[in-house]
Amino acid sequence: MPPTQRKVTHYTRQDELNADKLHTILSSRDYRCDCAATIALGGMQNSVFSLDEISEALAYPKLPLYLGRKSCPLSLPLAAKIIDANGLAEAFNQYPDPQSELDTLTHGLWGFGGLNKEKVTRLYWDSDETDLSPEMTYPRRDRLRSRRRWQFDERIEYMATQSVTED
Repeated sequence: MPPTQRKVTHYTRQDELNADKLHTILSSRDYRCDCAATIALGGMQNSVFSLDEISEALAYPKLPLYLGRKSCPLSLPLAAKIIDANGLAEAFNQYPDPQSELDTLTHGLWGFGGLNKEKVTRLYWDSDETDLSPEMTYPRRDRLRSRRRWQFDERIEYMATQSVTED
């Protein structure tokens, strides 16, 4: 990044890169690992792809799937299911517990300094039209506005927690 200067405005990334001096900016990144996740998509009337087509594409992906970075590939195959539900909370309750599959694969590691089992499940979503009540909201600037100018719009991510019962 170029240093901040008075009366100098950089309108594009190319303008920034053409500056005389460039500096490094350190940024933090979130990495989610050692987790089991359930993701819900809602079907819409005029969508380009049907839920059946999306489910088929997830079962047989053309490229490797990863979480945010190519260095974070999925460790388990996806188990896409189409569920008829009246809301997001009902859809999550109908889907089998993803933690049980992870527990089966890592049996014997809990309590031996290996994996720490959390007592809560975190739910994240980005639409305020849901039957869930958020505990926190996070502004995220990751909605692509222009790939050519590399600009992103803001979206709001909601989060809530649910207690996990021990068996």
